[in-house]
Amino acid sequence: MAKKIQGLSALPLGGVGEIGMNMMVYECDGSMILVDVGVSFPDHFAPGTDLVLPDISYVRDNIKKLKAIFITHAHEDHVGALPYLWDDMPVPVYATPFTSSVIEHKKRDLGLGKEFKLKTVDMGDTIEVGPFTVEYVPVTHSVPEASSLFIKTPHGNIVHTGDYRFDDRPVFGGKSAEARFKEIGEEGVLAMFGDSTNIFTEGALKTESDVADSLDSLLGGMKNRVYFCTFASNFGRVLKMADIAMNHGRKVCLMGRSMHRMLECVRESGLIDQKTVNMFVSSEEASAMPDHKVLVILTGTQGESRAALNRMSGGQTVGGMTMKPKDVVIMSSKMIPGNERPILNMMNRLTKLGARVIHEKSDFVHCSGHGSQKDIAKMYNLVRPQVAIPVHGEYQHLKAHAEFAKKCGVFEQFIIMNGQKIILGPDQPEVDKTEYRYGRNYVDGMNILDDDVFIVAERRRMAQEGILSLSLVVDKEDGKVISGPHLKSKGLIDERLQDDLIDQAENEVLDILSKRLSRADMTNAKQVEDVMSSSVRRTFMRERGKKPTVIPQVILV
Repeated sequence: MAKKIQGLSALPLGGVGEIGMNMMVYECDGSMILVDVGVSFPDHFAPGTDLVLPDISYVRDNIKKLKAIFITHAHEDHVGALPYLWDDMPVPVYATPFTSSVIEHKKRDLGLGKEFKLKTVDMGDTIEVGPFTVEYVPVTHSVPEASSLFIKTPHGNIVHTGDYRFDDRPVFGGKSAEARFKEIGEEGVLAMFGDSTNIFTEGALKTESDVADSLDSLLGGMKNRVYFCTFASNFGRVLKMADIAMNHGRKVCLMGRSMHRMLECVRESGLIDQKTVNMFVSSEEASAMPDHKVLVILTGTQGESRAALNRMSGGQTVGGMTMKPKDVVIMSSKMIPGNERPILNMMNRLTKLGARVIHEKSDFVHCSGHGSQKDIAKMYNLVRPQVAIPVHGEYQHLKAHAEFAKKCGVFEQFIIMNGQKIILGPDQPEVDKTEYRYGRNYVDGMNILDDDVFIVAERRRMAQEGILSLSLVVDKEDGKVISGPHLKSKGLIDERLQDDLIDQAENEVLDILSKRLSRADMTNAKQVEDVMSSSVRRTFMRERGKKPTVIPQVILV
């Protein structure tokens, strides 16, 4: 009989040492739960891919231990990977009504995860799963029904804060449950896994109501068509801006699939009624209205290539509307690190079209949904954990958070990264020295690719070095060259201006073949292709300092 595994541990597979792709594995006495299953977005290291998913090899290897998945809120970096990975994790998924609706819509859109065991919970609900008892505790964030999790185990209690802030004037949803957090602190908390996103921000943050007041003032002085751009998930701000627009005599148009999907999700979860849904007009109706009578709400603040705002910045007509001189664009969001260049390019294009672009650097049009140092200190004051474990941030965030936790009087702090397990009980907390597998997988059209597999690595090389195709026709009987070699390049040189280099490379291939291979060898297509590839790579390295990807083809006739 196998010995029962005793103890409590946590292993991040995403979101710790990076921004986004949040996923935490908690294990207790041989049982496992997951908190959040998020995505990130590809950078230049994964050209052509659509999304980045956490590598869940550890979960697959221990799938019999997995009992449930708990989702803290509906942002992509906390829930976006779930439909793609569901077949590997067929256990109940717990989420609040709004988050459940978002998951259901995502699942239907992708045609994935048809057998979801999705279980809807309300704030304050407690779920017992094996040795875990998990309570949903409401917090304020930039999406409806965000929650922290209070996780009770035989070896000690955990608070997983999720994304949170303390806001006395939320425009949509309730306040963070300070009284409940205080009770949890009095009950005793072994460890708090706390959001580190805004650890470098001192003092109190402006609130959503402050943003609303600023937007009201801005819109009141405008007579032109206004495009209000924000994340679709920040629907509290969307509804507030719609309210403001109607108070100024404007009709409101939601543009884009994600905005309409989010509207349906908040309606399905009972956060708004059908009367509110009916107040919006279609893009066809909006395009026919006088400019000062309409406000268009759309997504695309991060310069996403397919988003409506980005397409309009290129002069395209979207939903019957084209960006005109003197139109106003309000970008109500923060530039996510890494997205700066596409965003600035889009803003430049809009400005060249004659639009006035308002953004967080020019006017007060955005506030964060993540708490500042003041909020973080307040959470530590309420929860009073024995151990602080910073999450949701890059290493600099985690380090600063650990130092701040010490100032807040937390007895012990641990900095862990993705793939590092911390043992919390039954003995004194310590970091496991074992290196656990973690990493990135890529959604690539209809496929999910492992990190650094041939496909992604080859794309990187092609993007950096260019690509050459090289063909040769050979007589299969006597090995005589009938035609070629014929060389074509992509992303390497301009063949119209540098045809002399093409000729040189082709001649060098013929010369090397004649010197290295006999007529008999020339009938071995694989051997000929290898020699051709090495020859042409050597030519371009010498002449252009590049080692292109070469696609050789020998045709025996």
